[in-house]
Amino acid sequence: MNGLFVRRQAQAIAALCPAAVLFVTHDPALKKKREVVFTLEEGLPTVRAYFRPARPAPWRSLLDTMRFMAAAAAGRRALPPPFRDPDLVHVQVTPPLGLILSLKRFWRRQAVVFSEHWTEYLQPPGRGNPLRRWFIRRFCARCAAITTVSRMLAEGMRRHGFRSPRWEVIGNVIDTAVFSPGTRMASGGDISILHVSFQKETKNLPGIIRAMGILSRRRSGCRLWVIGRGPTRVESENLARSLGLLDRTVFFADPLPEQEIAALMRRSDILVVFSHVETFSCVAAEALACGLAVISTPTAVAEYLPEGAGMLVPFHDEEALAAAMETMAGRMPEFDRAPGLRRIRERFSPQAIGIQFCELFREVLAKGKP
Repeated sequence: MNGLFVRRQAQAIAALCPAAVLFVTHDPALKKKREVVFTLEEGLPTVRAYFRPARPAPWRSLLDTMRFMAAAAAGRRALPPPFRDPDLVHVQVTPPLGLILSLKRFWRRQAVVFSEHWTEYLQPPGRGNPLRRWFIRRFCARCAAITTVSRMLAEGMRRHGFRSPRWEVIGNVIDTAVFSPGTRMASGGDISILHVSFQKETKNLPGIIRAMGILSRRRSGCRLWVIGRGPTRVESENLARSLGLLDRTVFFADPLPEQEIAALMRRSDILVVFSHVETFSCVAAEALACGLAVISTPTAVAEYLPEGAGMLVPFHDEEALAAAMETMAGRMPEFDRAPGLRRIRERFSPQAIGIQFCELFREVLAKGKP
């Protein structure tokens, strides 16, 4: 999953204008100092440059920065010739110091567009390494434009002191060929509720389990399917067991391939997102594309959830979540699945995202480097 959102954006862009990917990262298992791998992924030239991190030492950060720059240089040489000196560099996710220095060294003349997905900027400002924050702020000020996957994330970045001559909101890509509605089989009135996530504290899965306990006392025939793994999986299973819900009302399954998630969504009625923070929530957008109702906390999901396609509930309010699930379950016989599907196709299909990025790139290049 690591880098999946970035790859989808790159593929959407490459469908409309020439693009290549350079991915630089450390690999502690690497036997040699660095390794460079070139592949064509669905026609997209992709170079992965790996470097072995330095051993623990007071100067490790400096050594890793130098190794990153060396790997980036080797990766740049492995790109097809037209991309070694491109018209524009598109940086994805807050860059490490090594990338910032590599940009200054290898791509001084190119315009830079920076795209961010990271939830860290929804946290209070002032945390982390002050020197690193200073470098990131300098980098952002040098960019021709910054794109974020939601207005909420852009506002968070500005609270952290980041400035740019241009801000744009361009969401994540939803593969609407994979995530599409199907004909749901009649299930005797049972309601299938779905939660899909990497189960960590911010997803608040225990809160969903407790809300299901409330719902099960009010309405029969509602079942929750939890797909994924993570640090809170065992805790959540134990909670479901203690409430008498496990394998009766609440069912757990390990992560599934994308195609199987889409098929499961087509057999479901409601998706629940009870997160403390979300910069976008691809799973909510994918569920809408499959015709599900979405119940979510007021994260960035609220920016694209059409009226009537679901409900928003307050953070941490398990009683409100149970009430929303009960309400939406009651609406299922006449639920209109079209608005959610239409919204996702218009805003987040590969073609829609590719057009937004390419229009931005053309405008940046026409204006010239800031």
